[in-house]
Amino acid sequence: MNTIIVLAIVCLFLSIAIYIFVGRRKFYRRNQSGIETFRSYTNSVFTALGERILKLVSFILLIAGLLLFGVWYFANP
Repeated sequence: MNTIIVLAIVCLFLSIAIYIFVGRRKFYRRNQSGIETFRSYTNSVFTALGERILKLVSFILLIAGLLLFGVWYFANP
């Protein structure tokens, strides 16, 4: 049962880390006016797509971590 709680904590930690990583990159891409700047159109498209995928992975890890916590909680008498 200890492995379930460890996996839950790892999933939640990774979820938060990925979400903060994406937000930090987005923050530092902004200029003084608050507009995101990219070197090219292709770069902006692939960056946006990559960030959406990472946010989806982060959300899936969050749900998995919460479900693992639920399994651990209800499995212990």
